[in-house]
Amino acid sequence: MLKLALDGPSLAVRDYFTPNDEAQLSETDADLGSSGPLLLPDQPGSHPHVLLQPGKGSNIYVIDRDRMGKFQRDHDAIVQKVPMAGGGYGAMAYWNRHVFFACSDDSLRAYAVENGNYD
Repeated sequence: MLKLALDGPSLAVRDYFTPNDEAQLSETDADLGSSGPLLLPDQPGSHPHVLLQPGKGSNIYVIDRDRMGKFQRDHDAIVQKVPMAGGGYGAMAYWNRHVFFACSDDSLRAYAVENGNYD
């Protein structure tokens, strides 16, 4: 995940996130990028600006857009990692403090967004 900004006539990388197990995710074709990110409206709490990124590895990554976490060798410096029942392919939707998403081999689920927690 990249955070880009204009730097004169070109784009510059301002921040990024890479999962700490990126090599394993890549080897098993479980990497990020099969779905687009979802930018949530401002949230209460210590992480008001978050994005959600589902991955093929059956997790939703909750990432602080102000401090994306970069690459950490032994852990992910992110807000939360939410498990899913299958791989993430497709778009997420946000409405009324809920995120809706259907991962592979599963039905549509609603994930509650409440007080900085995503369940």
